Amino acid sequence: MPKSNRSKKQAARRKTAATGVPHAAVVNGTAHRHPAPDFGVLDSRPYGVTRQVNLAPAAALVSAARAGCRPCQKTAIPAVLAGDRLVVATLAGTPFSLLPSIGFLSPASVKLWQAGRRMLESAFEGEAPAAPMLALLESLSQEELRDVLEDALDLWARLGAVPEEAAAPFVGEREEHAADDEDDLPEATAPPENPFAGEGLVYLSADQLADGIPLPMLLQSAVAGTVEDRITEHAHDLFDTLAERGPDAVREAVLLLAQYVLSGGAYGAGIEDSVRYYRQQPPPDLRAPALTILHLLLAAYIAHGRTGAEALLDDFDDVAADTGLGVLRLLFCIAVLASGWPADRQQALTEELCADVR
Repeated sequence: MPKSNRSKKQAARRKTAATGVPHAAVVNGTAHRHPAPDFGVLDSRPYGVTRQVNLAPAAALVSAARAGCRPCQKTAIPAVLAGDRLVVATLAGTPFSLLPSIGFLSPASVKLWQAGRRMLESAFEGEAPAAPMLALLESLSQEELRDVLEDALDLWARLGAVPEEAAAPFVGEREEHAADDEDDLPEATAPPENPFAGEGLVYLSADQLADGIPLPMLLQSAVAGTVEDRITEHAHDLFDTLAERGPDAVREAVLLLAQYVLSGGAYGAGIEDSVRYYRQQPPPDLRAPALTILHLLLAAYIAHGRTGAEALLDDFDDVAADTGLGVLRLLFCIAVLASGWPADRQQALTEELCADVR
């Protein structure tokens, strides 16, 4: 065989190994092109290791699963299974840890889900909070690893399905099999009403805030005070007050702020808009549970209204208290932006109020 032909074939094999694209398609120049998610650069330190991994096969596999392309999946799956288990952790570990229940996961996937939930409950404390997850993946057999990967692909495909066929991203298949146990969540048909419309955004000083002031007034006053550049006067006091009132007050505050943020109609309402919103957010991040839950919460509210948001919070009621307060702080900053805070100052505001949120 001429040397030039050998070089071309070797290059094609390297591309197949690196991207998961079928070898014949690479050689013939007929490779399928599916829109792939951007996994960015994996920071392996939370897993207790320091090494670089190629996430291109993972992105190719997800894009093929979303497109329902069996040939591309058939080629990409072996490439992922034969590669670094950190790639499988990216595909399966993080999404599984955010599922509210095990649904119909395989036994190996359930183990991974349990490891992820323990990390959520511990608020990812320590230098390598995800090390147990990687250790678990490295202990699995090839058959178990394939089961995990296929479960992950089902989840990613659901996230990328067309809106008419997809449930909300956070809703598992349990609804299909548990109709006798609970009613299906209604689909939101319109943005929610502004919970502060009747009172308006009126700032109250610390002296004016009585202990028994209703929560809606407390929230809208804090938003108004922040817009008026009275950040330290009231916003931090709000967070401290809600923490003292307990988890129920934090939960209700989160729901009210979500309602306020969505009441402007910018995000739409219904499952189609929910899927669109969720696709636009960064991939779930083990190191940022509050931000990840925030995106799931807003997607739930967009899809099913307050009922859906409450159902999501019920599924996450066992997360650390600091994570719940982190969701509150992040959502508060979004509410402030919706109230007229200058966009060019949003980053500074978020750093002021959410510097320690993970």
